[in-house]
This record gives sequence, C-alpha cells and structure tokens, in this order.
Amino acid sequence: ENKFMIFISLSMPKSSLKALYRQASAQQVPLILRGLKNNSFKETVAFMRELNIEVQIDPHLFAQYQVSAVPTIVHLTNDGFNSLSGNVSFEFAKNKFLEKR
Repeated sequence: ENKFMIFISLSMPKSSLKALYRQASAQQVPLILRGLKNNSFKETVAFMRELNIEVQIDPHLFAQYQVSAVPTIVHLTNDGFNSLSGNVSFEFAKNKFLEKR
C-alpha cells in the first residue's frame, strides 16, 4: 500500500492550499502543518474554516521527514521515504514516486 503526506504552510497562496486539499482529500492523503497561525488555535481554526480545508498539525513529522520547504509531498516506502518539494500537483508527484519503483 502507498502512503503519502503533503506538508504545507498557511503562508502558501490560498488557491494552492485549496487545490492541494481537493487533490489530497480525494485520495485520503493528509495535509500536514508545522504549527499554528500566529500561535493561535482560534486564528488557525478560523483560517481553515475560511478555506474549507482540514489539516493535521504535527511539527514532529516535519523533522522526521526533513521537510524544510513547502509544499513537500512525502511517499512512505517499505525501506524509508521519498519526498518532492515544489508547486506540483499531488498526481504529478505520485506518478513520479511510483515510476521509481
């Protein structure tokens, strides 16, 4: 089974966040956020509601998968992981990862 995660930041353009969410949710792939908007749960929730997207907040995953730029798409494999950063669609990244197998 293929497992993917998409790492994002709330500083990304709203259109990019919405597009990634549409692509991710269609395939049950989580969007991962490092932290809160202005260190505020209230502001973060309001922003998510405005965009109508859902995210997981997990700074440890950013460290675990060495994510230093967003968006980054991570593909977990049996022997580790692969990642691709940049403004690409989820489908493009998924196809690139699966080509390597």
